[in-house]
Amino acid sequence: MGYLLTLIILLIGNANTVVGKNYVKRSMRIKTSNSIYILLAHPVAAIFFFILAGGNVSLNFSTFLFSCAYGLVSIFSVILTFRAYRETNLVYMNVFSGAGSFVIPFFVEWLLWDVGFSGLDFVCVILRATAIFIPLFFDKEKRKGMIVCMLLFVLSASSSLVTRAYTLAPNVYPTSSWFFWTNVMVIPMVTIAVLMKEGPKTIASDIKAMKPILYIFIILATAMSNVSSLISVKVITMLGTTMYSVISSAMGMVLTILLSTLFFKEDIKKSTYVSAVLSVTAGILSVL
Repeated sequence: MGYLLTLIILLIGNANTVVGKNYVKRSMRIKTSNSIYILLAHPVAAIFFFILAGGNVSLNFSTFLFSCAYGLVSIFSVILTFRAYRETNLVYMNVFSGAGSFVIPFFVEWLLWDVGFSGLDFVCVILRATAIFIPLFFDKEKRKGMIVCMLLFVLSASSSLVTRAYTLAPNVYPTSSWFFWTNVMVIPMVTIAVLMKEGPKTIASDIKAMKPILYIFIILATAMSNVSSLISVKVITMLGTTMYSVISSAMGMVLTILLSTLFFKEDIKKSTYVSAVLSVTAGILSVL
């Protein structure tokens, strides 16, 4: 069941990537398009989770702390993802974010949460780490994109650790309440930051200039991200952070390469394929 849910998450994620890249492409002439996306996505998400919870969105101190932590991760995730769309390809994004959700949580689970791992698991970690360093050393043309990818690595690890900690924490409310309050707490922070950076007049003008299809992209991307987040919490509870991450990375890498080469016609070099093969190999070994 966990493997099936992981596949569903990956399919949703790839569909979300298509929507996100199309949003970036079609809104390039609108200066504040990324800010508008961030400004609108969180209210849409809050409404989604409120409906899903049937209006029962209780809050206590533990849930509040997790909401604040995950809110910050969510904000930076959207910002970095849009930047990565412009500066690198989908395969590199997958390699680094996938490794981040696996390598760092692996050592945290091993050293702090006393999760037992086999020698083969350590081999998988080494392969995933190698997959990161290959593009850093052999693809000098993508060095600017590598900075964004390394940030995605750290952010992905943070997201996995916060989610795993939530599943282990006592006295927290259901996931729908957690995600609802995450978005509620993010809304004022994002609104103030965007208005201070862009200015109310510029935002208002660009909102009017945006075509309806762009708003549909925002709603679709937000909905898919919300569903994926809910399912991922369930899968992490079932499989653990490390197992979920390495399996999803292996499955996701194959889907990402197909999406990158066949759909978006991105320029994929040999070092990228080597990095991807190492990531997939790590995933296969982890389930042996």
